[in-house]
Amino acid sequence: MGRESALQTSGTRHEMPRANKLLATLELYQFTQLQLTNQNLLIFPLPLPFLEQGYLLIDSSEEDDQSASGNQENQKFSLHLAMSELGNIQIDFLQKTEIVFIKLFFDSEEKVQFVSQFSGLLEEMLSAKHQLVISFASGAESPTNALARKLLPDGQSFINTTA
Repeated sequence: MGRESALQTSGTRHEMPRANKLLATLELYQFTQLQLTNQNLLIFPLPLPFLEQGYLLIDSSEEDDQSASGNQENQKFSLHLAMSELGNIQIDFLQKTEIVFIKLFFDSEEKVQFVSQFSGLLEEMLSAKHQLVISFASGAESPTNALARKLLPDGQSFINTTA
């Protein structure tokens, strides 16, 4: 019995830092959501084990414009990811009527060239009732930097240096 409880205790100690990190991440995203509400953006954290960082950002201003005009066809959202093997990735999705535009951004031109070789396979796997337009580009920044850019208007910083 003593050995089993010792194993359970060591397993619990190992899980506590991970649980605390997940809790801190969720609290940070709740605070971030409050800041993004004015921009009609919704943020959903992606605390997945294969991601170093990740979140889904939904532009709800498109939905407000559509509900006012009665048109529910346009939708826009982005995935911002950081993976140890692939680096920083941003995937922008835009649906306009029957066409879905997907633009994948990577943090280097080499990764763009590598992934673009599989665009046909990607289109085949994703094709449904909508026509797909897939493009690739470099220039993805870290999810943290992209989020900070959304949170702070141009010319402002996190720290107010004027006293």
